[in-house]
Amino acid sequence: MKSTKPFAKAVALLACVFAAFALGTACVTARFDTLPGMVYDSSGRPINGAEIRSGDRVIAASDVNGRFSLTPEGEGSYRIGKPGYETRELPLEGETKPGPDTAIYVRLESREDLIAAAWDALEAQRFDEARRNLDRALSIAEAGPDWAITNLALLVLDPS
Repeated sequence: MKSTKPFAKAVALLACVFAAFALGTACVTARFDTLPGMVYDSSGRPINGAEIRSGDRVIAASDVNGRFSLTPEGEGSYRIGKPGYETRELPLEGETKPGPDTAIYVRLESREDLIAAAWDALEAQRFDEARRNLDRALSIAEAGPDWAITNLALLVLDPS
């Protein structure tokens, strides 16, 4: 009588391969439902704790490496920000679909970087640029008075 052990081993192996393929396909599908992204500052450093919002709800946040994973809730605009940084709008339209080659990179300017850029522009007598950077810095809510901004505002508003 012939042994059925080789047949049983082949069936078990085939079942394992089928299960691995089925699970692998499910993992790939799940991964493509999200958009990976990274939030970084003007120096290219990652920003930890930046929040991605849809309306008033936080739907994702960046980690210590600045990375996040966003599950789009349809077309619309998302806001990305963190206290001390500018808030950016992230519009997602019909052609923005999760996939293996899709990622979101968001650069946020800090209030300090905008103040420094305004000072540089002021020193180079580029007053319009200085005013734009100052306006952007002033739009970032911070607690307490900021004498650097106050002095800069006086110089930009009256450069003579």
